[in-house]
Formats: sequence, C-alpha cells, structure tokens
Amino acid sequence: MKFIYFLAYRIFAAVFVRTFYNPDEFFQSMEVAHRMAFGYGAITWEWKEGLRSFLYPLIISFVYWILEALGLDQPYNLILAPRLMQGTLQAIGEYCFVKFIRKNFGNRIANMTTFFLMVNFFNFHIGVRTLTNSIEMSLLLIVLYLYPFSFEKGRSYWQYMIVAALAFCIRCTCIVIFIPLGVSHLVRDWTNFWKSFRIAIGPSLLLLAASTAVDSYFCERFVFNPYHFFMFNVYNQGSTIFGVEKFTYYLTSVIPDQLHILTLPFVLQWFSMFRRKKDGQLEILWQIAGTYVFSLFVTSLNPHKEERFILPLLPLSIFMASVTVVQWEEWLIKNRSKVARFLIIWFCTTCFLSDSMLIIKKSRFDGRGRIDVTLRLAESLDEDRRIQGRTPSILFLGECYGYPLASGIHRPIPTRFVACTDQTYYLKKAPFWLHAYIKKLGKTSDEITHLYFGYSGNLYASEPLLNWLDFTGDIIFEPNKLTNYKDSRTTDTVAIRRDFSRRTEWLATRELPPAAGEEDY
Repeated sequence: MKFIYFLAYRIFAAVFVRTFYNPDEFFQSMEVAHRMAFGYGAITWEWKEGLRSFLYPLIISFVYWILEALGLDQPYNLILAPRLMQGTLQAIGEYCFVKFIRKNFGNRIANMTTFFLMVNFFNFHIGVRTLTNSIEMSLLLIVLYLYPFSFEKGRSYWQYMIVAALAFCIRCTCIVIFIPLGVSHLVRDWTNFWKSFRIAIGPSLLLLAASTAVDSYFCERFVFNPYHFFMFNVYNQGSTIFGVEKFTYYLTSVIPDQLHILTLPFVLQWFSMFRRKKDGQLEILWQIAGTYVFSLFVTSLNPHKEERFILPLLPLSIFMASVTVVQWEEWLIKNRSKVARFLIIWFCTTCFLSDSMLIIKKSRFDGRGRIDVTLRLAESLDEDRRIQGRTPSILFLGECYGYPLASGIHRPIPTRFVACTDQTYYLKKAPFWLHAYIKKLGKTSDEITHLYFGYSGNLYASEPLLNWLDFTGDIIFEPNKLTNYKDSRTTDTVAIRRDFSRRTEWLATRELPPAAGEEDY
C-alpha cells in the first residue's frame, strides 16, 4: 500500500476525532506549546519540576507559529493542527512498519497487519492525539524498520540508534523498549554494533544536549529530564498520587481492551511460536516478542499504570495477531476447507464492525462536551465583551486539568481552575469536593463572570452552594454521562441552566477560559 493511503486515513482520523481523552493530550503538549508560541498557557507543576521534556511542545509551537503567520490561529485550528501533525507522524511510522513486515514476512501478513492497524479502535482514536505516547509509538515503528534483524556484510546500522535517541529525548521511558533491541544487536554481532554505535553516539549526544538546553531554558535552571523523571516516578514513587494498579493490570485489563476481538489470535500466537519450526521469520518473531515481554514487565513494575503507557506496544500486538489469522487461513486452505475464505472474511468483518462502533463512540461522543463547551466559549467571549462591555473572568470548578484551557480558548482572559496537587486530586474523588474546594477558595469575587461546573453529581444539590457564593453570572454545567442533561444538538452535555427548577429551558452555551485556582497562566 502506498504511503498516500496511510496519510489520507490518518488525516481523516485527526479530523474525525472530536473528543477529550486524557488531560495529558493538552497539558503535556498543546498548553505548553501555546505558551511558547503566544506567551500564555497553563504550565502544570510537572513542568516546573523538570519532569517533562519541552521538546515535543516546542515542535507543536512551530505549528502554532505557522498558523499565526497565516492568520489561521482560531481555537479549533489550534486543536486540529497538532493532531494533523501527529497523524502524519503516525502514518510515516505505520508505513515503515508495514514495509518491514512485507520485507520479512511477505505480502499476506503485511496486508493483514495493515487492515487491523486501520480498524483497531484504540489505535484510531489515540494515535492522532498529542500524547507523548503517540509520537513514541511512531518513532518505535520507524526504529523497527531501520533495525538490523538480519545483517548485510559491511553495512552499519546507526540510523535506528539516532531515531531511538530522539524518542528518548521526547519521552525517556521508551528506553525500556530499546534496551532489548540494543542488547540483541550487541549479542548477535558485537563488531557491527560497535561500528554502528561509534557513528550514532555523536549525533545522539547532540540531540540529548539540545534537549537538555531546551528544558533548562524554559525551566530557567539546569534540568536533566531523565534524572528528574527517574527520581520522582521510580525512586520516590511520586506518580502513585494519581492512582495505583495491580501488577497484572496491563495483562488482564488493558491488552484485552485494546485488542478487542484480536485478543484470541494474539494469545494463540505465543503458543504457536513454541511449536513452529525454526526459520528466519521465527527468529524475528522471537526478537519482537522478547522486546514486548521485557517492556511490558518493566512497565508493570511501576505502581501507577495507565492504558496509554503501553500504546507503543499495540502495533506489535496487532502484528502478532495478524500472523495467527494468516496461519488460520493457510491451515484451512491446506485442509481444502470450502469455507476457508468465508471464515476469514467473517472474522475480519466482525472486527471491522465491532471496532467501527467503538471508533464512533470514542471519537465522537465520549468526553466531547469538554471540548465543545470550550470552543463555544471562545466564540461567545468576544461578543460578550462587546455587548455587555465587561471583561470576562472565569472560574473552572471541575476535575483538575479536565478541559482545554489556552489551547482551546485562545484568549488571554483571567481564569482560575483546580490544579492537580496532592490535595486537590483527592478532593475531586470525594462526593463533595466542590464544597470543600470553594470553602478553601473563599467567596467568588464580583470579577468572576463565568462559572463552570464540570461535575456530574446531583445538579440540583449545587443550588445551596451557588446561593452561598451569591453568584449571578453565567453558569455552565457539563455532566460526564451521555444520559444526564443531554443537549440533543451536540453530545455529552454542553448545556446551561439559568435556574435549578425542572423547566426545560436551555440557554445558549457559554464557557469559561483558562487560568488557575491553584495556578495562573
């Protein structure tokens, strides 16, 4: 398949995805990039502590500068353009990955892998988001394309080492994926490894030095991101404040969820590899499987787990499942089964239909209200200022970092919001965290013109709270569940009520911009 088809499909995915998935897709990329490009944007405590690399947001900031130069820096474009960039990177990675499979395993497995890469719902709606895990996945696929699974005499393979170094500078946790690949290269041909390493070490160190310089510049002090990340997340176990999962969480919960119907052929492939006769393809399979197992094991050691942390391993899972499906087809044909083609088509169709429904749900509905309400707010703020002659000021009362701020509003307006400190994170887990937080914040001043409630609890139970605040400005509610207070014109509750009676009067959506209850941008 030509690259243009991969690119067109991922561009379509970037445009089709309109939902909010995880705060990090904004606060570890777009918000920081917005601050770099336009001078304002929310910077969370992680960046101040040197736990994140500024390299990826810097890349996105170039996209923002181009939009500004072209006069296209509207709020929706500020969300779409980075996703288009990430979709392009994903297309490049997948194209390289399929070329690697076609070269080593043939057209049938390559075509089957391409099909499942395209229809997998998790790969579709997560791959184009501006998460560092997404670009980590794309760079890993390029590394696999450049990696010497077999050696050509006299050739060095330094290119994959430089791409791996770039991935490390962006997200240092990817080293757990590249360690088994590097060790395998060293063991199989140490002379070739050192020859390649001597060429790659210079450019790799320059990349690391440039990344460190960028981090130190924006942190206004010397920062070596891998060290700070290791000390906080591994040595001090600081990430546990955001939740702890059992060791088998990825194996028993995440992988079946990501692969969906492909879970069965993926599991069966591990048994098939033990029974298969040794050949060149099997050796490559075992190298990929070893990389997969090592990465999954090391990642599982960290108590704090999220499903996106193993996103880079998803294409490897899909590839192994595809090998099994092709083996099923070959076995059926070998046994002269008259329904061989029908069974394979039935299986692929089932995967396509089930994943398509999940793609629509995850890309168009789940969490869409958080973005829709932000974009509507951006549209209404200028009109509100012109008609009423007042300067908008917003107070976000919702889950910490649970909505786009500067990257969605694109207005330098005073805003306060709940930050993910140790205290506020646990407050959001409590049924009445809003009451506790407001008592801590104090009464809302007359300067607040928009109050945002991102809370799906009892809507009417909030009336005493608002009476205590004596708030008379615009109020916005955004419940999390589709069945609660749903606006039929959009999705996921982009609805505002002026009163708390059970009347069906819905007012036009107004929303609140960025800034901080604990922080300000």
